[in-house]
Amino acid sequence: MPLAALEKRFERGLDRNNASWFGIIADDRIIGDINLHSIDTRSRVAAFGVAIYEEAMQGRGFGREAIGLFLGWAFFIENYERIWLTTWSTNKRAIRCYQALGFVEEGRQRRQLFIDGTYVDVLLMGLLRTEWRANDKGVRNASR
Repeated sequence: MPLAALEKRFERGLDRNNASWFGIIADDRIIGDINLHSIDTRSRVAAFGVAIYEEAMQGRGFGREAIGLFLGWAFFIENYERIWLTTWSTNKRAIRCYQALGFVEEGRQRRQLFIDGTYVDVLLMGLLRTEWRANDKGVRNASR
């Protein structure tokens, strides 16, 4: 998705007064966003999405730090019990990041998407509040 389109999507989220949509800022500018979606308020579970818009800013730890801070907020300020996500099986860098933060693979949709001429699996990964606390992955350790 072009950067301009991602920025417009982010602005629309702000216009909706979405209290669970945050910008990721570096060098005094927005380089990405992170948000909750598919929120189940009764069960206290939600999915999250994260994006670093510019390729030059990827792989520099901004996403991991943002996710760590975000998870601390989601679990301990907003009182969520479980945070989950889906990602492509080919997204190895993201999978390593999620695993380092304590997410575990909970399911796999085999050959779910056709991308760049091949089928890829979609992984379901989840993290419980007790796992976040037990693994000491709190806000103060997000950048490790």
